Amino acid sequence: MTNYHDINGIMNMKYLAYIYVLFLLGLVELVSCSKPPHIIFIIVDDLGWNDVSFHGSKQIPTPNIDALAKDGVILNNYYVQPICTPSRGTLMTGKYPIRLGLQHDVIYAAAPWGLSPKEKILPEYLKELGYTTRGIGKWHLGFHHKNFLPVHRGFDSFFGYWNGKEDYYTHFEEGVGTNGLDFHDDDKNVWNYTGHYSTEIFTNKAKEVIHAHDKSKPLFLYLAHQAVHAGNSYTPMQAPPEYVSRFQHIHDKDRRIFAGMASALDDSIGELFHALNESGILQNTVIVFTTDNGAAVQGIDESTGSNWPLRGSKYNMWEGGVRGVAFVWSSLIRERRGNVTTELMHMSDWLPTLYSVAGGDIKTLKEIDGYNIWPTICCNTPSQREVILHNIDPVWKVEAIRKGKYKLLKGSVFDGNFDGWFDKEGKKRENVPFTKSDLKLQEKVYAKLSNKSKVISILSTTFPNDQNHSNSYCYEDSQNKKDCHNLTDSPFISKGDSSQKKASSDLEIDCGKKPDNASTNCKPMESPCLFDIESDPCEYNNLAKTSPQIAQELEELLNQYRMKAVPVRNQPMDPAGNPKYHGYAWIPWRNTP
Repeated sequence: MTNYHDINGIMNMKYLAYIYVLFLLGLVELVSCSKPPHIIFIIVDDLGWNDVSFHGSKQIPTPNIDALAKDGVILNNYYVQPICTPSRGTLMTGKYPIRLGLQHDVIYAAAPWGLSPKEKILPEYLKELGYTTRGIGKWHLGFHHKNFLPVHRGFDSFFGYWNGKEDYYTHFEEGVGTNGLDFHDDDKNVWNYTGHYSTEIFTNKAKEVIHAHDKSKPLFLYLAHQAVHAGNSYTPMQAPPEYVSRFQHIHDKDRRIFAGMASALDDSIGELFHALNESGILQNTVIVFTTDNGAAVQGIDESTGSNWPLRGSKYNMWEGGVRGVAFVWSSLIRERRGNVTTELMHMSDWLPTLYSVAGGDIKTLKEIDGYNIWPTICCNTPSQREVILHNIDPVWKVEAIRKGKYKLLKGSVFDGNFDGWFDKEGKKRENVPFTKSDLKLQEKVYAKLSNKSKVISILSTTFPNDQNHSNSYCYEDSQNKKDCHNLTDSPFISKGDSSQKKASSDLEIDCGKKPDNASTNCKPMESPCLFDIESDPCEYNNLAKTSPQIAQELEELLNQYRMKAVPVRNQPMDPAGNPKYHGYAWIPWRNTP
């Protein structure tokens, strides 16, 4: 396997760590099992660091997601791209966006471009290994020509939408001044889902796939949820009333609806887990859960996501835009349950990782940027990754790279208006602690939803005789001492409960008091900023002036990547793609790619 970021030997693995990885390869093979596991890959849209309660969000309970994360391996030092199309392209190919021409912006409706059909993508690799490949939800990698459609790129079937967003109920997407249906079964338009909520539709489709699957073959299910991305501009926040009504304690209307969207997503995870268990394939399944980018805070895409306490938002390369919510669950790695890994990982790592889990030989993967992180997930081996190229956007003039604990950032989007910190409701204001009354209501909602959690119920009943599965989870500290807690432990921690505080501290980020000069000591549109992300994940302290040699090293590394970048593939809107010419539906409209 050739890794593109091994430029001039920058990735010098420590010898002993390398030997350790090789030594454990036999164990990794055992964990992978002789029978390829089913792979359920769940990618959610615009989910922020503070939009799940396992990271400490008290406002939005996500008990199903929490329980699955805590019973699996939580990835706490994991990165994605700052926006959708680049992230999904990276996931599908194992390559950085600069290698794909996807390094600038996203694909807009009626724009005739996408991820090149010459790029081999994840379902094609898995199909060669005997997998049945199913796609549900969002595509956003191009549709102007049929060769760009998912059913022509390795998926046996695909149900969902091709653009970046749509109305959750009408399934129309607005673009180039005209609305059009963007809901498809393979390559056919489907008009009979009007009035039905997207999250519930995609959940039911996923359950149908699971129950209908031929168990003699391994399944790859790619579930790309629309949630919690905003819908169209005329009604951006959309959730069924029964979900919104759960959150009367949230005073801001848009944030309350957003909470309903997130809660519907959480219920979806519970339904999916239940279907896997009911169908009898749960015991040989690997589940990956990841966001595609950070939350869109208030003012961006008319959403109200939260990355608190991280800086920035979707679109930019502050930690809030690129540090992703993610975990892996599988009964095949039950010895690792409850582990929180801080090993460095990136969206590009999924292709080689899942290819390896499926039984593929990663040595055959050429010129990719991803690493096989399965040894880290299953066996706690050190990550091979030392560098992450966050991106080099030659149009917006924004660049960022991380090596080890240091990150260099240059430029900004939207004139720097979203370079600051946004509170727990995604608003640009000083974070105000919740009142005691609010906290009491929030805890009550969390307890009520936890009692209904299908994930918690299944975990506590399906593995009753397995000492590694019970209604509790454990964390190991640096001395390998275990600290165990109940799966239903909430983010509401008593000051006297020091043990639960410790467990939560592994999952949450506490940056301390923000310095008075935090907003002024870094002006990335004027000069590069340097941060020590390990000690300063909230990017308070710019070290560019005090550590110029480190800044220069990262600058040179950026230059090396810049020289290898391919031109952006973006194309202007094509009026011929307007849905009014195609029965008011978004369909492939060009005869040539």
